[in-house]
Amino acid sequence: MTYNKIGFLAGVGGNPNGIGEYVRQLDAAGIPAVVMANDGSTGLSDVFALGTTDVPHVLAFRVVRDGSEAYAVPEYHLSPADAARVHWDKIRSHFPAEVVANRDRVWIFPINEVDKNRADWLGHFAVSLAQIANGEGFRVSMFGFASGEPEPEHWHTAGMLAYLRYCEAHPDDAGICLHEYSYDVGNIENMYPHLIGRFQRLHDACDYHGIARPKILIGEWGWTLDNVPPVVDAMRDIEWGAELYAQHENILGAGIWYLGPYLGIADKAQRLIAPVTDFSLTAVFDPPTPPPPPEPQPGKHTAIVVKLPQDMTPEEWLAAAAVAYPFRHTITASHDDMLTVLQGGNDSSYVKFTHPDRDQSAVALVEYFGYHWEPFGEPVPAPDLEIQNITDDLPQHATKRYSERSLDEITHLTIHHTVSPPDRLISSIAQYHVDSLGWPGIGYHYVIKADGRIFQTNYLDTKSYHAGSYNAPGDENLYSVGIALQGDFTHNPPPQAQLDAAAALVDYLREALPNELQAVGHRHMPGAATACPGATWADWLPYVTGDEPQPAPVPPPEPPPPAGPVFDLVPYMFPTSRRIYEVRHPDGSQERIQTQVEGNRAYICKGENQGFWELWAWDDQYIYLVSDTSPGPDGVYYNVETAAGELSPWCKRHMTPGETFRDNGHVVTFRDKSTCQPIDDNRSGNAQNVTTFVQELGHFYFDTLGHPLGDCILLRGNTEEHIFALGYGRVAWYAPWGDSEIAEIHAPGARPDIVRERGCFGG
Repeated sequence: MTYNKIGFLAGVGGNPNGIGEYVRQLDAAGIPAVVMANDGSTGLSDVFALGTTDVPHVLAFRVVRDGSEAYAVPEYHLSPADAARVHWDKIRSHFPAEVVANRDRVWIFPINEVDKNRADWLGHFAVSLAQIANGEGFRVSMFGFASGEPEPEHWHTAGMLAYLRYCEAHPDDAGICLHEYSYDVGNIENMYPHLIGRFQRLHDACDYHGIARPKILIGEWGWTLDNVPPVVDAMRDIEWGAELYAQHENILGAGIWYLGPYLGIADKAQRLIAPVTDFSLTAVFDPPTPPPPPEPQPGKHTAIVVKLPQDMTPEEWLAAAAVAYPFRHTITASHDDMLTVLQGGNDSSYVKFTHPDRDQSAVALVEYFGYHWEPFGEPVPAPDLEIQNITDDLPQHATKRYSERSLDEITHLTIHHTVSPPDRLISSIAQYHVDSLGWPGIGYHYVIKADGRIFQTNYLDTKSYHAGSYNAPGDENLYSVGIALQGDFTHNPPPQAQLDAAAALVDYLREALPNELQAVGHRHMPGAATACPGATWADWLPYVTGDEPQPAPVPPPEPPPPAGPVFDLVPYMFPTSRRIYEVRHPDGSQERIQTQVEGNRAYICKGENQGFWELWAWDDQYIYLVSDTSPGPDGVYYNVETAAGELSPWCKRHMTPGETFRDNGHVVTFRDKSTCQPIDDNRSGNAQNVTTFVQELGHFYFDTLGHPLGDCILLRGNTEEHIFALGYGRVAWYAPWGDSEIAEIHAPGARPDIVRERGCFGG
């Protein structure tokens, strides 16, 4: 038998009138009350005044003080152990005497709404702090993650697992604190189970690793930070939440936000004390029998996901995308998207990890949900080739990379030979994108510089965009040798030293390799060469260009947009209000933002003094990113255009939530701000926009701001996510290499317009 586990969170001041009666009535009925308090002992003292009682009331306390992060967030720059000692000493002196005297009955919330992206560090920190607190007789419930946090993979980090195992060993002294808000006063089930109900992701991690589920307290529960529904609606929502939590014995209780002094919410929450008391006295729940797992739906396909780590580089993304394109595999760095695709397929669906060693949390998720995974492009050891003595002036240097070169700048002569059987001559050679799991073997690769120097490397170690392969089923001893002449062959013939070195290497390989050879010259798309070149440019040229023009790849057709409302994205992305606000970065620094609209062009201006900007444009059909002067380092900007020099669409102007847009490819060119001439930058090159209108967020709460903004939408562009708010523009940005969120809004006219930087690049 389980009772209502949803109670109250009080503070110093506000309106807690009736909390004592709530405690006394439930105690008299033998039903646990749930009372949590910030700073003072409001509500807690009513329990303590009962003296000895056999009723297991759920009590918790947190130090808030002035509301600064000093008492909520640990000092991340310290080691976890040092930070734990510093933080405990900081909050310990502010515990009320009643809490100290009843330390065996009260859970302490030491930290609150911490940085989810430091999950591993936080886990080790939590172990150290729990050891300190438990040594002094205090019980701790750690983290206080904001509603919707952390990400599922964060529970699988080594630090978090260490703390979960500590909780397992000390179940009455260490637990987990989470916050669960719906962020929608009219819909308690908003985005369920990603907001309220997110504790289930913690359960998933514990079950996967064989760790007992820890005791969980929902330190803040409710709708929004400043509002509560009318009593009748609120009680219906509380009944729904109570039934949810009653199914889980390890969930001790939840505190409704908030009887304390904050944005006038206390008077609204106080109206719930009497009806929650009545409900708690009468409501009884029996945990239901878990339903059997659903039968797999018929007719699903085998979904294959190419998964990159979230710390990938742009070069790694482009390399993997080029490899995955011929197979039409889905490619993503998002853990959630990976699982969505897998669960949309059949039981044979699986993941190819490009870097499983850097993506262990995602690997753990795949294994937990019972899917197969395999490495993507794992190199196969190549046989030894003795080539050190080709000539004295051709030195070897291992693993020299050339992946940054564009496709037009690298030309291959690929030489294939057999090791077994010796009398077999490969007669059918095909050009494949790298997918080494289907290869019998892989050989060596040589890059020849303009001065004749030869650099030796393995195909896959180069992370090159494409590589030569062949189709020879059944022969496990085949491998390939590639020769790449490095230079702009389309416009300028290579130096003679490069040609001589290549010819010498071809001759050497013919003699050094024990079996028959066939040489094929080609570009990175299938070419029409069938014989070995000579030692002059005229001899090599047919193998560089191909005898026939090669057709451009045809992109797959766009899927039809999902059913649903259509949004005009321009008012969200480019408001005419010219509002000025500050965004906060993870290091605590702030940056001023203002969107300045001029006709159908908008400058998203950044920095109070720098005046950096992104230039966007739009028409009736598309929205275009034109250029950006803020990518760094100083003195650099980039522009985006199609191969024909036209504006390249970033997304459609009118989109439906869930819809994805793909452009036909574009060119990114980094330039010098003083001359506007292209510079040598590995971020330049071909790219593609894949932009998804993820969802309409409605009112979205920002921890950095302390309150929600209305009418927000979430867009995902390749690996970056953007939140745009109507009347403000882009108010948050998230990517593996950084993020920022709105933190302060300036009143109209309180700050001058940002002065845009100007130059040959515009402004």
